[in-house]
Amino acid sequence: MGRPSGVDSAVVGLVAASAGVCAVHTVVQGAGPAEWLFGSVCLAALLLLLRHTLRDWRATRAQARVARDLAAAEPVAYARRAVLEERTRLAEDIAASLRDCLAEVGRDAADAARAADPLPAVRRIHLRAQEASSELRRHLGLLRTSLPPAAGAPPSGEAPRGRDLVLGATIAALACVEATVYPRVEGDPFTWVGAALTVLAAGTVALRRSAPRRGALVAAGAYLLGLAFTAPLSGGFWVLATIGGLLWTLAARCARARSARGVVADGAALAALVAAASASTAALDGENVGVMLVLMALACVGGASSGALARHRRRHRDAAQERETALAAAAHEAVVAERLAFARDLHDVVSHTVGLVALQAGAAEVSWPDHPEATRGALRVIADACAGALAELNRLDGGVEPWVTCGGDLRALVARVRASGTEVDAVGLDLVPDSSSRLVYRIVQECLTNVMRHAPGARARIEVTSGPGGLTVAVSDTGPGPDLGAERGFGLLGLAERVGYSGGRLASGRAADGGGFRVEAVLPEPSGVGA
Repeated sequence: MGRPSGVDSAVVGLVAASAGVCAVHTVVQGAGPAEWLFGSVCLAALLLLLRHTLRDWRATRAQARVARDLAAAEPVAYARRAVLEERTRLAEDIAASLRDCLAEVGRDAADAARAADPLPAVRRIHLRAQEASSELRRHLGLLRTSLPPAAGAPPSGEAPRGRDLVLGATIAALACVEATVYPRVEGDPFTWVGAALTVLAAGTVALRRSAPRRGALVAAGAYLLGLAFTAPLSGGFWVLATIGGLLWTLAARCARARSARGVVADGAALAALVAAASASTAALDGENVGVMLVLMALACVGGASSGALARHRRRHRDAAQERETALAAAAHEAVVAERLAFARDLHDVVSHTVGLVALQAGAAEVSWPDHPEATRGALRVIADACAGALAELNRLDGGVEPWVTCGGDLRALVARVRASGTEVDAVGLDLVPDSSSRLVYRIVQECLTNVMRHAPGARARIEVTSGPGGLTVAVSDTGPGPDLGAERGFGLLGLAERVGYSGGRLASGRAADGGGFRVEAVLPEPSGVGA
């Protein structure tokens, strides 16, 4: 048997305390079991009413705190937190697989450089490079796919009506027993009309949630018919459930109503039930009129308090949802931008290395066994390139964009490409200012990678010039030129975005002399924004 929940334990505790207090009072007053039972139920109902009101008050305060916290939340900080979470998730889901692949290629290259026969490892490196390239294209496609906005919570459905019908039938059966037994026990006259009207009034509790106005009017009509036929409705525990429940619901609806029309309609039904029950009880059951008035007053006050608290909760909840929607929209835009930035970073880090690995692996294979030193040199270039890419991926995983200090790094990049067998002429590298160094590095890295990949054997030329219009970086090659039917790859798209964010412009296409491919970026001074 499971342990009772905190709510069940509290209810049981209140009921037990009520029974104990009333038992002491019954013994002191010399009353009977009936008085003890009635007093216990009434006291327990009162305590549960107070508990319910206290819980509503606490819930309202909690909702108010949520609304205040959201109102105080800075959209920038909210978006920054979402961006950090997204970058962490992307690093775990995407960069990890590429990191494993590059780590394996680096180990194979280092081992092959020392092996007597490196060809098996070189062939494995070829396959892993192809897998990494395919995996990179897949991830970049996913990263550049638009994210749908976060869906809101589904609307809550209405309470099941079957439960209300069961409750109505149960209370009506209880009222039937009470209307039949009480007159005989207390020696009061019994009438079938009064018993039938009692059952009718008790059963209206089934309408408490779905149609409380109608239920209150039917119950009021039953009291008035009893008054007209001098057939009093029997009192009992059903009155607590039905009359108290209907009045509670109507008072709560009045307190939280959005329109005056709703207040008037619910208030009229509430007044009709109070008037009819008071008049009938006063005329036909005078000794219980005080209990009836206290019960109805408590139900109205408790319901009004609950409704007022619900109205405040609704106001705070609406404000919180509106603010949360605005914050979520800001976070969504930031996350989309972060996915694009991550795609650019991932492409910059991995694409160049994969292209270099493929080229050097091919050179290592064709050089063996006639030129073993050339083979081992190519394998060392592969190992070094993978180590550098892994270091940049680790920084990317940590939420820091892979970064180079340029200057020497830009020259090192050119040196690595030259070592791979591609001839590169570089002019004006000293003109690159620190503010533009990161972006210039990415431009040159992407362009040289494309030369090695799409124009093997071509000669590349890097020209950096500075003038009144800003810093111009041009990279061209002597290859066959662009395929006019081909779409732009992720690398050029990423470059265009980076340059655009910096306030510059990027142009790419066939070189002016009709041969080869040329990429030209014009960057404002100072630059570096969006790099």
